Amino acid sequence: MTAVIFRRATENDIPGVEACLRAAYAPFAALDGMPDAAGGVAEDLARHQMWVLDDAGRIVAVLVVSDIKDDAMHLVNLGVDPTQQGKGLGKRLILKAQELAQQGGAAALVLGTHAGMTSTVAFYQGLGFAETDRSGAKLLMTKRLIT
Repeated sequence: MTAVIFRRATENDIPGVEACLRAAYAPFAALDGMPDAAGGVAEDLARHQMWVLDDAGRIVAVLVVSDIKDDAMHLVNLGVDPTQQGKGLGKRLILKAQELAQQGGAAALVLGTHAGMTSTVAFYQGLGFAETDRSGAKLLMTKRLIT
């Protein structure tokens, strides 16, 4: 494998980002209330910070974070191509989000996820996120940051 490059996404990346997110969320598509993870990528690129891990022109992981609001940065979306899972890419994305949040003065990272995505919930818990709210199948998780 070539060196994976971490960079900001561009409009040219939209098809690759959509493909990566579809693949990442495919195992969870049948869960009740699961949104289209690849829907709205162009809008996310325009409204938020979108970062990609690029392996020789192929998008293998995606991170989307919002601007800081109410002292927190919201992790809007995160996905790793299933063929690349287990290589630490998801952790790399979270560390980037944490770095961006701390640079902006945020005290926390927050995210929403589906309760039925138990492996994803465990992944976030292993990186210091804790459940702070639940509404039906939607979990709100927060990681407090040291600023």
